[in-house]
Amino acid sequence: MKILVPVALLVLAGPTLAAARDGKPVDPNQRICKAVEVTGSRFTKKTCHTRAEWAQLDKAGADAADEAMKTRRADSAWPQ
Repeated sequence: MKILVPVALLVLAGPTLAAARDGKPVDPNQRICKAVEVTGSRFTKKTCHTRAEWAQLDKAGADAADEAMKTRRADSAWPQ
């Protein structure tokens, strides 16, 4: 669950990142709501944060994924 949520947030961040690439001014305080999948449930949960908070969550998720990959490689029996 700890890894699934950040990965889901990264996937949902695509439209937010696309808007920033269009060259339009981006308001970091704009409130954005997204439907987030909950592990073990058929239902989604509506979660609202500002653009700045979503960016912070995206970075935390990416950092967690990087750390998990580093730990996985370090524990692996295969030579690196």
